[in-house]
Amino acid sequence: MWVWGNAAIIILSLTAAIFSLSVSFYCEGKRLFRVGPEACGARLVVLVLIFTGQMIYQHLRLRKIQRALAEQQIQAEVFRRLAMFDPLTGLYNRRFAEQRLRQRLRGRNAGDCL
Repeated sequence: MWVWGNAAIIILSLTAAIFSLSVSFYCEGKRLFRVGPEACGARLVVLVLIFTGQMIYQHLRLRKIQRALAEQQIQAEVFRRLAMFDPLTGLYNRRFAEQRLRQRLRGRNAGDCL
């Protein structure tokens, strides 16, 4: 959501910058630069379109990365279950017992200090 808010702020900033430049192009009826306000408006539209395209591209990339991360988390959970349970019996195996024993010993040692 904040990305779209930033996009709106940047688009409004570009609009204000181009408008202020187009006003300053004329000084006492003479052009200061070779570009007129009409060309500035066209360039603003191009800048806004490029910026919007970039934002959409980044949004799609972020979604793709989020999906890949979710898949990796699912695979990590599957591997954890395979490491902790015996596939034939479905019972906890030695790794689970060692892990649980370490947790209990840490908790007991921490409780002894109190």
